[in-house]
Amino acid sequence: MKVLIISSGHSAPLTEAVRQVNQFFSQTGIETLLCIADESVQGCTGCGKCWKKHRCVFEDGLNQAADQMDAIGGIIVLSDVIYGQLSEPLNDFMSRLTYCVSDRMADKPAAYIPCGRAYGAEQAVNRMQEYFSYAGMIILSAKQHHLITADSPDNEETVRALCTRMKWLMHCLEAGEEHPEGTYTRTLDYVR
Repeated sequence: MKVLIISSGHSAPLTEAVRQVNQFFSQTGIETLLCIADESVQGCTGCGKCWKKHRCVFEDGLNQAADQMDAIGGIIVLSDVIYGQLSEPLNDFMSRLTYCVSDRMADKPAAYIPCGRAYGAEQAVNRMQEYFSYAGMIILSAKQHHLITADSPDNEETVRALCTRMKWLMHCLEAGEEHPEGTYTRTLDYVR
């Protein structure tokens, strides 16, 4: 079982939060896969080839996550909030990942940790939850507002709470019954 960590941004609080997430899971014996959504991430062109192959035609790191999705037990996304929203590279990464393998993301726990100021964090959280919801994922939270900021003493507590809930839920799901067949279907299609 692995945890996919998707990181987008360069701020000091974000870098520290990614380090803490990685450290938490490595200490508990859960392997992590880190994907960076930066300027090298290609936007989706809507070619539709990923729909059947579960791989994107662009080789920029996204396929590494798509290829391992069956082994991934949960996803944690951490990003800087840019002008009150997700960064464009993260939007592109999540759009393509969700379109490629949303059926294999279903029923896996997912968490999003925004980093920045309070302005815009709510919009960023809502956008990320749209991706998680489309894929049929189980959305986790640590508390009402789990924003990471530059000078907050609660940052480490927030990261630890989310990671602890993620680990617990992954173990519960691993020990439990299989998901009932036919309750999740890929229905979203784009009109051309």
